Amino acid sequence: MEKTGLKLTEKKLSSLSKMYTSADFMGDKIFGAAKNFVNPETSFFRNAEVSELLRNLINQKNSRVWFAGCSTGQEVYSAYLMSKKNLNLKLVGTDLNIDAIHHAKKGKYFLYRSKEIEKIHLFKKDTFMNICPDENLNSTYVEFKKSLSKIILFDIHNLVTGPYNFEFDIVICRNVLLHMTENGKAKVLRSLAKSVKTGGFLILGDTDPKMTGTEWKRINKGNIVLWQKS
Repeated sequence: MEKTGLKLTEKKLSSLSKMYTSADFMGDKIFGAAKNFVNPETSFFRNAEVSELLRNLINQKNSRVWFAGCSTGQEVYSAYLMSKKNLNLKLVGTDLNIDAIHHAKKGKYFLYRSKEIEKIHLFKKDTFMNICPDENLNSTYVEFKKSLSKIILFDIHNLVTGPYNFEFDIVICRNVLLHMTENGKAKVLRSLAKSVKTGGFLILGDTDPKMTGTEWKRINKGNIVLWQKS
């Protein structure tokens, strides 16, 4: 699976081999097959420390943010809700899974976790979001308006092939590299590093490799490690 950099168990590979040919993992075909071997798990305000760090960075006029491996997009919408909505705000979410990106673009979610419902209700007055609780209040339906496309962009992208774009103020890629081969990790780190502008920030997962090179400054923010490019 070096084309994608993904690390799969022999059992998983055996199962996939019955469903796909090697051609399905090459070029654009990988986007259709990806849903069978990536983890789509995410949620609104998934990590309180990361959400707070992002809020602070965005509100310091770091307006262009790339969520690499955004799955179904809840963390991108969370960053929007927590920001001060400056005029230059642009949030980009990409993922290898075409179904996840389709879900993110629709912007419609059913919430069942009580903590997640409580947090989303803090932003119920946001004009770009509608909240509809069910009769028993055991779940909540959330829908983001299409006009948010001026601020939020979702697209499919394979991190191994290179950066999605350049000159981002913030790039966040968490819980993605752990699913990859060592060669895949190295390729993705190069992609992420190239996408960050000078003075910008890179946020990785707890178990991800450290950034190397004199251009990277490590900053500890609580339990989160932030890398700034000089």
